[in-house]
Amino acid sequence: MKKIVTVVPLLAVLFAATVIPAAATPSRAQAQVDPPAACLDHVTKLGDTVKKVVAPLTAVPPDPSKVATPLGDVLGVLTQMQSSKCLPTPPVSVPAAPVAVPGAPTGFQGPEQCLSAAMNLFSIVFGILSKVVPGAGVPDATKLLTEVTGLLKAVTDTLSACGLPAPPGGLPTVPSLPSLPAPGLPAPSLPAPGLPAPGLPGLPAAA
Repeated sequence: MKKIVTVVPLLAVLFAATVIPAAATPSRAQAQVDPPAACLDHVTKLGDTVKKVVAPLTAVPPDPSKVATPLGDVLGVLTQMQSSKCLPTPPVSVPAAPVAVPGAPTGFQGPEQCLSAAMNLFSIVFGILSKVVPGAGVPDATKLLTEVTGLLKAVTDTLSACGLPAPPGGLPTVPSLPSLPAPGLPAPSLPAPGLPAPGLPGLPAAA
């Protein structure tokens, strides 16, 4: 009888220790529905930093020399998102056991589409950065703006593929720049007031 009295409370304790935490802990599927708060902060910071990349290129006149610094900051934010498990990191040979990072959300990794989109985003950032770093020459503002348009699309695709929301207020839009004359070519000159226009080929000039 004493054994029964001792065993019953013990079973109750074991049952509470196994069932209650399981019910209180969200499943993996539930954890992926709502991104952790740290990821939302990173997304907001990413959107603000991307706006600083676009601003110098849409100014009048555009200033590509001011793109390198905020573009490097974009790379830093993306790296922070990987460290916080908001974006996946590429596997290196045999996948190693995950290392617990204090304060980092666990179990928040996107599917294969997320990894592919994230790696494409990193590639685009590095590609643009290589053209605007000091010593790379003066980039063409129109071509650079076209590449930044691709960057904005890559950011949108990555956030969508990884289950992350768009930044508050959305990403900036990139207007098309007017075509400028090629460097070194003079702008077409107009005849001075009071002078006749030059004649067309094969026709005599106006008397």
